[in-house]
Amino acid sequence: MTAFRHFYAEEAARYFAKTALTWEAARDAWYNDSWFCFRSRELPKGVVIVHKPRFAAVDFAFSNTRKEELERALARCTNPEGLEPVQTSKSASIRLSVPLISDFGSTEQNKENIFAAFDAVNRLVQFWGQNKAILQELVEAKSNSVPNYESNQNWATLRAVEAMLHGLIRVRMIEFNADPGLKLPDLVAMAKHKESKIWFPVPGMAGGFDIRLVQSDDSKPVIIASSGSRIGDGWMRHKVTLFEVTSKSIDYLSEPSLDEWAASFKPFTQHPSE
Repeated sequence: MTAFRHFYAEEAARYFAKTALTWEAARDAWYNDSWFCFRSRELPKGVVIVHKPRFAAVDFAFSNTRKEELERALARCTNPEGLEPVQTSKSASIRLSVPLISDFGSTEQNKENIFAAFDAVNRLVQFWGQNKAILQELVEAKSNSVPNYESNQNWATLRAVEAMLHGLIRVRMIEFNADPGLKLPDLVAMAKHKESKIWFPVPGMAGGFDIRLVQSDDSKPVIIASSGSRIGDGWMRHKVTLFEVTSKSIDYLSEPSLDEWAASFKPFTQHPSE
């Protein structure tokens, strides 16, 4: 997967060189780290295009949006042919179908399929430009409904959960003799940018942490995560709350995905009450 992501980034650099799009830089990856995100200064915050090879899809994702809202917006748009509104966790997406990629050990063999996904990304950017006024209304309406983090309470609770997560990461880094000086994830920055998941690579670990920010039924922040190395055993799944960290060893191939586990929690939507 690491080699595939390097190849993908090189091809994206050639394909999108003269556009306003940015894409993820090549990096170390674990075997299922297979989503590829595209952003643009022409797109508002909270809107991202994601190529999901295993789902044979390129999604134009709108955060904190329901499928029904997106359907109503699409009904007013021009050139919607081939576009499908779908619910993707707490986001809704405009989806384009693209060829499936399941064998990430092949690079040149998948080049045609990668270019088909790039074409879809380009089509979605053009669709935004053609229907910007309509889609911008949807984005602004959702933005106005999102809680103002800065005017709410301080971030003490989330920072405390973050400290628990940092302790867990340091313990796992020690197990793999990884760099102890690595800058650790900033959950408050993540929440303020309305991001609910990140991949945190750990140099020397040949892997890292797949992290999701969710909340409990009583609106307290919760972190769920998987960690391990792509070159050996030792995959673990973690739950981090304000007061404890629980971990268990897993067979990653037979366990439900982290996204499926996250779906059993409430999405993180606002800073919890103190």
